[in-house]
Amino acid sequence: MSLMPYLRREAAWCVAEKQPLLRAMLLDFQDDSRAAPLWDQYMFGRDLLVAPIIREGEVARQVYLPEGRWWHLFHNRWYEGGETHRVDAPFEEIPVFLRAGAVLPLAFHQAARLGAAMPSDIDAAAISVLLVAGLEHGAPLTQDGLEIELSGDVVRVISKRTRPIMLVFTDPPVRLELNGTDQLASTLELAGAELTMFDLPAI
Repeated sequence: MSLMPYLRREAAWCVAEKQPLLRAMLLDFQDDSRAAPLWDQYMFGRDLLVAPIIREGEVARQVYLPEGRWWHLFHNRWYEGGETHRVDAPFEEIPVFLRAGAVLPLAFHQAARLGAAMPSDIDAAAISVLLVAGLEHGAPLTQDGLEIELSGDVVRVISKRTRPIMLVFTDPPVRLELNGTDQLASTLELAGAELTMFDLPAI
């Protein structure tokens, strides 16, 4: 399961903070009168909003997204928050949204593709990916031995990792520096669309 690194991170946070991993919208959006009463969508950890199909035969549903921007993991596009959207949900996809400003750690065994088979041992994963959703100025991120910060048009990354990792962006940066050295951009297809990717070596 490619979400295993995210599950491990969020489970540790939930234990430390005494919070449930699967949370009703009310817990995270108490001041949002439209989110609070919702019972058919939920937060999965701090960064993922899940809106499952609950009626047999349906292939789309209405999803309310709280304020901010939300990245659909399978549609590879942003949705604006504070609105209700009709979202397609074919049999092989569940509407899952990543909030703006989040970093989603993923692990893959052979193919870096959402839904690909993955062994239960996270550390046995051959491919590690960090999906950065909407990096913002003045909001540096720290994850998996990386410090990531947007400065002007440049993303600056300080790495202490001993294993390589793919850094993937929903919003492609003009340039990326790793420990002060420019890195070449390429692309990675996670869910049917190519996203900008930087293959960061071990340090």
